[in-house]
Amino acid sequence: MNTIEEVKKAIIKLNFKLPSNLNLNDLLNEFGTPKFKRGKFNLLSAKLIIEDLFKRCDTDQYSESYGYSKLSSKRLEKKVYNYKEYLDWFGSVGIILDKHNYRTGHYPNSFGLNAEYYKSKMHNVLATKAEIRKKLKKLAEKQLPEDFIRNNFHLFKGFSNKLKFDSTLTIATIEKQFVDSEGNLDVNMVQSTKRQINSINKSHFKYFSVDKFGERFYSPISNLKKIFRKYLRYNGGILIELDIKNSLPYFLNILIKRNCEIVEDTNIKEEKLHSIMFNKLIDNRLKINKSEFDHYLNLTSTGRIYEFFLEYLERKNGEFYLDDLEGYNEDNEKVLYSEMYPLWKFESKFEQKRAICKKILIKHLFWKNNEEEEVDAFYNEFFPSILKFIESRKIDKSLGYKQISKELQKLESTYILKIISKEFCIENPEAVVFTIHDCIATQDIYYKNLRKKAEEVFLRELSAHPSFHDIMWCVECDSLPEVA
Repeated sequence: MNTIEEVKKAIIKLNFKLPSNLNLNDLLNEFGTPKFKRGKFNLLSAKLIIEDLFKRCDTDQYSESYGYSKLSSKRLEKKVYNYKEYLDWFGSVGIILDKHNYRTGHYPNSFGLNAEYYKSKMHNVLATKAEIRKKLKKLAEKQLPEDFIRNNFHLFKGFSNKLKFDSTLTIATIEKQFVDSEGNLDVNMVQSTKRQINSINKSHFKYFSVDKFGERFYSPISNLKKIFRKYLRYNGGILIELDIKNSLPYFLNILIKRNCEIVEDTNIKEEKLHSIMFNKLIDNRLKINKSEFDHYLNLTSTGRIYEFFLEYLERKNGEFYLDDLEGYNEDNEKVLYSEMYPLWKFESKFEQKRAICKKILIKHLFWKNNEEEEVDAFYNEFFPSILKFIESRKIDKSLGYKQISKELQKLESTYILKIISKEFCIENPEAVVFTIHDCIATQDIYYKNLRKKAEEVFLRELSAHPSFHDIMWCVECDSLPEVA
């Protein structure tokens, strides 16, 4: 899907879930249950038809008065054998219209949902033109620009008929991953995953996009649940993933080096933020204490920043501090971190605590200043000048606190997509790469070359390259010996 026209055709289907707001019981109370000659009225069948109308609305014809939908009688007949009787009823009570006037017994190709009816009865559930334009713009921004495909062909080379799932991946295996702690199966996620897997097996690679904020690249593999990647094979062989440990904290070192002056001693800890911003205007470079920078680089390059933060919290607040610590979940509800990261999902209590510490530290980078007091206290004790740098990057006229997260994500994307992957593929023409944000996977025979290339690239910028986690995409072999 690379053109605005195709985006327009998909916009209703992908983003509008208006039928969920339609209470058909209210309609029955108002109009009474219809009498059909060929069958009994069924609420589920009525809902299917309404959903079909919404999903196939054509945005070129969409207006505040009507939302036209091109219906296929064959498609509807498979769902509802007496669908014409439903259409008659919907038309007679004024729920749908055709392009002119709905007439009982007449079945045009395009039906309109009567927006005026919905506004009065269903509290304005139809979208306005402004909402449609906003959603179109958001979707269009995620589409792949032509120059991205042209300049990054190496990212697409592996998506061919050589990429298949191993036959050991069964439906039972898929369903097992979507059973919650109470034993409930998420049927929608199972169906969605099966569609993803079938598309890859049939070489139907549809979903590629690049978001403009952090320039992250999304593909059929990055959109796939992690556990299922272990079943992927390229030309029958296994793939190995190179995962950067402490990725975003490590890239913060690069951001600091490019924008600051590293000095032996500085009293920046005593400076106020507004003074820092003034100094930045006159000499363009903030000062970072070298011992702090070296300490931070050592922790992030060895992959130990989250463990160091965990030790600090437990030393200061006790061993069980994280068990009672609250944070905000995806729905912006305040809950315990231990509920967001339940112990049963981890191999040990330590792994759970580490995941919580990672969440807190990353949130500190990506959220507003002074929102995470424990992290501010941690930085003030060990990295005060780095904290001032982080705070100063969040004062931006256009993006505000989002500025630093954008810079870090763009740095990560540039290194992963345009430097490491590209140089590696040029030097190894038969190799393919599959990227997942801060990870790169390739065939096992080329993995050592990929790792050496990554180390070489990072050492051009800093005195230490990051640590890597080597993950084999193989069910029988979860770990990989250290690569020399």
